Amino acid sequence: MIVSAQNAVRDITREALHRGATGVEKIEPKKHVVVKPWVRLKCRFGCNMYESSWVCPPHTLSFEEAVDFFRDYEIGLLFKFTPPAPHTNRIDYVKYKNWTKVLVAGLERRCRDRNLDRAFALHSGPCTLCWSVKPNGLIKYRLCTLHHEKELKSSEAENPENPSPESPSPGFSKKKNAGIGRREALRSCRFPGSARPAMEALCVDVFRTVENCGWSASVCTSRHQIPTYYSMLLIE
Repeated sequence: MIVSAQNAVRDITREALHRGATGVEKIEPKKHVVVKPWVRLKCRFGCNMYESSWVCPPHTLSFEEAVDFFRDYEIGLLFKFTPPAPHTNRIDYVKYKNWTKVLVAGLERRCRDRNLDRAFALHSGPCTLCWSVKPNGLIKYRLCTLHHEKELKSSEAENPENPSPESPSPGFSKKKNAGIGRREALRSCRFPGSARPAMEALCVDVFRTVENCGWSASVCTSRHQIPTYYSMLLIE
């Protein structure tokens, strides 16, 4: 299996660079990935996207579970994505982030095609797959079905015998019982094939991890700067 993983590292590195990644580094998760409890506190008290999607805390692993998770992998890849220019508007930002997420999730599937069933992708920052950008530039991100579930629970708590009706979400089928179909549609991610937690959501100190892999990382202090995004693929 290690030989198969090494071959996957070679082929996936080549494919990622060909498709637009600006850097790929082979990593040893046990050695290179830095997991710290303070990262979860930053999510909870420093990020306004906390609990905004199925792949954000508190819906991800606890700190203890994250430590065990990374210890279970010997081989992985760290990807660097640097757009050619600063994001001039929020539409460009969302499109670029979604492109990186779809790409890395696709590379995870490449591993599974090689019988590397434990392969798992980790993205950069909050999930943007359900975000939409209004003409005035404002981002509407509360399209994740998680928010619909919260509204449904709140409605049912207030009226347990007569839940208020809601319009069906995408994926709802009229062929099913209305109640069952609604709950199945609302309580699942719309993009299960591409949505994955961010590294931060699993308590990863991204800056230290990136530095352990030989790269440097810094915080953008202006929207006129070109950002760099990092994603990870745990293979075996």
